[in-house]
Amino acid sequence: METLIPKEEQISAMLDGRIYQLLREKIPDFHEVDFRKYLTVTGKDIEEFLVRHPDSVERYLAEHLGRAPIHDTGAIEVHGSTFNVGWVDHGRLRFGKQFPSANEAVAEHVLLNHGITRASRCSD
Repeated sequence: METLIPKEEQISAMLDGRIYQLLREKIPDFHEVDFRKYLTVTGKDIEEFLVRHPDSVERYLAEHLGRAPIHDTGAIEVHGSTFNVGWVDHGRLRFGKQFPSANEAVAEHVLLNHGITRASRCSD
């Protein structure tokens, strides 16, 4: 499948909470298609973007760390020098994965919150 939306644009929109706005601009029949096929980024793509844009990591963490857990959403927590990313179920982080770096944790959190798993992307 040809990528209609450049990966840099996808990642930037995912990090900034503008993904639906971007998809509406790029996909004429947005409400009638499975837009996930247009999200072609992998965790590795996001991590590489974050290395080039470290301010994006800081902004993302400032927005998402310390939020009160909301049922049935993705969450990111920091414990010492380790980051935990998982799904919140009844106020508790479940199915968490640990990451040694902020970049890896942010990439995982972005994928999780957009319904993409690393297992579904062969190149990760």
